[in-house]
Amino acid sequence: MTTDTENWRDEAALNRHQMISPLLDETLDPQKRQMLRERQAEKYGCSVRSIQRYEHAYRKNGFSGLKPCPQKRKPSPKLPADFGELVQEAILLKREVPTRSVQQIIRILEMEGRVEPGILTRPTLQRYLYNAGFGKKQMRRYVEAKNNGAGRFAKPHRMMLIQADLKYGPKLPIGKNGAKVQTYLSAAIDDCTRYIVASGFYDNQEATIVEDTFRKAILKHGKFDAAYLDNGKQYVSRQLRTSCAKLGIRLIHHKPYTAKSKGKIEKFNDSVNAFIAETKAAKVKTLEELNRLWQIWLDAYYHDSPHSALGEGVSPAMAFNRDSRHLTFLDVGLVAEAFLHHETRMVDREQPRWASDLFSARATSPGSAGARPPQLLLNRQETLDKAYASGRTSRSAGPLPCRRAARIEPHRGE
Repeated sequence: MTTDTENWRDEAALNRHQMISPLLDETLDPQKRQMLRERQAEKYGCSVRSIQRYEHAYRKNGFSGLKPCPQKRKPSPKLPADFGELVQEAILLKREVPTRSVQQIIRILEMEGRVEPGILTRPTLQRYLYNAGFGKKQMRRYVEAKNNGAGRFAKPHRMMLIQADLKYGPKLPIGKNGAKVQTYLSAAIDDCTRYIVASGFYDNQEATIVEDTFRKAILKHGKFDAAYLDNGKQYVSRQLRTSCAKLGIRLIHHKPYTAKSKGKIEKFNDSVNAFIAETKAAKVKTLEELNRLWQIWLDAYYHDSPHSALGEGVSPAMAFNRDSRHLTFLDVGLVAEAFLHHETRMVDREQPRWASDLFSARATSPGSAGARPPQLLLNRQETLDKAYASGRTSRSAGPLPCRRAARIEPHRGE
């Protein structure tokens, strides 16, 4: 019996149980019970006799007594005696090339002399193939599952692979005049131990929050070998790729429409919903308070609670701390240098043409005005840290004093 057939029988039994559920009250007197039968028969468009039959079947055999009897179709006498063997041959041909149509399979069987032309019909063979689990729609699902399915795996040690993702957080009244602003959680989870190596709520979902998450993870727990990410703009930014390349970290992006392959971080995001519900009840007002409560919840609830994927009684914190792999910590200056933003701009005394809303106008010295440094390095504090000119690092950058331009009278012809 196929799964589809069994599902149909269960659904029919459930509908029948709904019909007779008012009649299962043992305190009903015969007159009231009969009135209910007539009412239910009228409501569901069936006969009173059918209601009585369902009621009797349920009292005798329970829920299974309400299931329709499976229909056993006997092969037509017009079919050959070895029809069962022909069906098995057809299944082998379908397995060999899943894209073969039923008509093509019949043609192959006829050309091989297994059956006389005209004996097998497409509807008949198609029905038997479907009942055996080799119908067209079934084969399509098998192929999709094979191409898109992600097998369960986990790295053997900590910090070999992390998974990162963004999740919508609660809205907080931190905007202008108390306007509600959407917050976002950026988190990175260790693939082996399910330990959250870095996370935090932000008031935006720009690429910089992912960079900040990675930087915190590296400074706190050391360098990780690779990161498994989706194809969102935050995870394919040039700055993130450059920073990780400098630190020897590989970025691996999963194929489109295969979100299941990031199951560990997705599962963690589901558990975050409980925390978000608590913050709404607590009426959190500020981003600082939200992150403070988040760290408490993360350490006390998630990290110290047993995780079903780690073994009985083992929490993410226990698994991470007792792992035998040594952590590789990098120089703080090296990490800071890797996550500096790189921009090429013209240094101009009269007007900071390269200044933007994100960065303040700064230069190495007044004497460098008019030069074109190949790179300007800017950190997340929105200031210019260093300037590179002619392949060498200049001294620390400082504010560029701007002079008021002299007024020039327009030239008038004689």
